[in-house]
Amino acid sequence: MRLILFLANRRAMTMVELIMAVLLLSVVLTAGISMELGMRRIYTQTDMEAALMGEAAPIVNLVLKDINRGIGDVANLPYRYTPPGSSHEYQIRIDKNLNARADDASWIMYRWYSNNGQLRRYPDSNVNSYDVLSERVTNFSIGSPTDGVSLFVLQLRYNRSANFSYANPQVNLQTIGNYRSASAR
Repeated sequence: MRLILFLANRRAMTMVELIMAVLLLSVVLTAGISMELGMRRIYTQTDMEAALMGEAAPIVNLVLKDINRGIGDVANLPYRYTPPGSSHEYQIRIDKNLNARADDASWIMYRWYSNNGQLRRYPDSNVNSYDVLSERVTNFSIGSPTDGVSLFVLQLRYNRSANFSYANPQVNLQTIGNYRSASAR
């Protein structure tokens, strides 16, 4: 009889067992929520970086295409630039009819405004007509060529006015381009 009463009492949970079950459940739920929030943050940052890369890739292709079309010689360089100030300006003489001579060349210009992050492309150096390539640029430079090869740097930040952080990613692209006039030597 005593054994039956003892077993009947063991079917109920004690307060300590109940508290332990609630604590264990809360630890499991906290771990799950933390994983969810972490994955969501990583997904958001990756999504922002992908958007920046999607914006930067066509700019890099366009600038490299223009550098590769650059035409000139030692007496008539295929480029000219202004020293950095409130705007960085870089001009490239391109060969329009692709005959490897500067006979029909025209100048195109890239201008980066460091105060607002805007990068513009002016066809034929016409300052009245331009295309805004991006408004997220934090660095843009095309180095002076060494043996016809220029280093090109482009840096974009998701929110250019805020500091670089986990929640505000940036992409840095560096590549080189060859001027046709110098690469044919």
